[in-house]
Order: sequence, then structure tokens, then C-alpha cells
Amino acid sequence: MQEWAEKMHKRSTDDLEQGRPRPTTEKEKQARLRELSNLETRDMMMRVMTSVSDEVSDDQLFRALIILEGLEPDENQGA
Repeated sequence: MQEWAEKMHKRSTDDLEQGRPRPTTEKEKQARLRELSNLETRDMMMRVMTSVSDEVSDDQLFRALIILEGLEPDENQGA
């Protein structure tokens, strides 16, 4: 498992080192969406984990866990 994690981290790091800027035009965004749609599950997970570790606050992670685990309160509780 550790070997796989190191391999995935290297892949992710290599991609980041390529200096790929975020797409800004609609055409660039559509091209990037096509690229992402072809990623394997493990590659998507690594990309998510890398993005989360770099750009997401603890509060955002907490809120994401609440949603993912189905723990968000009902919207109409007080009605």
C-alpha cells in the first residue's frame, strides 16, 4: 500500500511540476473536462487528495465530511 501511495504521490507531483495553469476560457475548460473524464479512479482520488491538502481549510473538510457521511441537518427542522 505504501509503495502505491508513493507512486501516486510522484504522479501527482510530476503533474503539478509541469506548471499546468487552470483553464480560463470555455474551450480550455471543456478540454480539461475531457481529460478528467478519462482518468482512472485512483488517479481521480489522488488528484482530489492533492487538491484538498493544498487548498482546503479544516472547516471546509469538516463540512465535506458531514455531507459525505449524510450527517447534514434537515433544512426544515424548525418549521
